[in-house]
Amino acid sequence: MGLGQIWQSVVLPFAAAAFGGWLTAQFALGRFRKEKMWERKTAAYTSMFEALHDMRVWFDRHWDAEVERRDISEEESRRLGAEYRSARDALLRRIASESWLLPDACIERINHLNATLAERHETFFDEVDSGSAALTSAVTDLKTIVRDDLGLVKRRWFAFPPRSRVASAGASACTTRPK
Repeated sequence: MGLGQIWQSVVLPFAAAAFGGWLTAQFALGRFRKEKMWERKTAAYTSMFEALHDMRVWFDRHWDAEVERRDISEEESRRLGAEYRSARDALLRRIASESWLLPDACIERINHLNATLAERHETFFDEVDSGSAALTSAVTDLKTIVRDDLGLVKRRWFAFPPRSRVASAGASACTTRPK
């Protein structure tokens, strides 16, 4: 058996199999990493939306009380305030811990929301109305950002790639409270 036959019958098939195995492993590892990243992002986004919902409860309860011209008991007000602060802290903690993972547009939108919620108004009703509108607007914008980031935007196979909706999802303001 000559060197050429050994090369063709042993070395070349072994090299081809090794290269094929390496290439397959690279594709599998890439897919695994991508899936793990997607799972981590969905967990971060889920906790973010849960915290925003919990924050909104304070505004909703006070809105309803203001509209119905009734008072909220001191105990309930303290409880709602504590739950609001806890939710806000959880949101900020999650955003800080996942800042390397989440898109800048998401972090900027949360920062804009916090700045808006920190603003003070002349009346308590204006404060509640502004905070409720800010949360509604932020949730709407964040849904768009999240869908784009996770690739959940429906695209037709024959359509041109759409322009990113993230840029237009900036800080749109909502002036009325939805039902």
